[in-house]
Amino acid sequence: MITIDGLPAHPLLVHAVVVLFPLAAVGTLAVVARPVWRRGFGVPVFLVALVGLIAVPLTTTTGEQLKTALGGGSPLVAVHEQRAEHLLPYAGCPAQTS
Repeated sequence: MITIDGLPAHPLLVHAVVVLFPLAAVGTLAVVARPVWRRGFGVPVFLVALVGLIAVPLTTTTGEQLKTALGGGSPLVAVHEQRAEHLLPYAGCPAQTS
């Protein structure tokens, strides 16, 4: 299981996805609404979206690892996994099947 400083990586990566995608969406709307901001903020907004997109498959992989390490039999884990699968297309990633 992948860990970061002794903590499972999955919760940390989930927070990255949850923060970066809304931030990228708001940044995109701001750049569209104020074209003068496009030159200064276009690339940073793109990079935030790209890092969020890269974090999605990492998050699903570490989630599977955490599920395996913990036994994964909980109904709450199944609900969490279903919700993640529903969100993957919105993140630009195809749903992964087990």
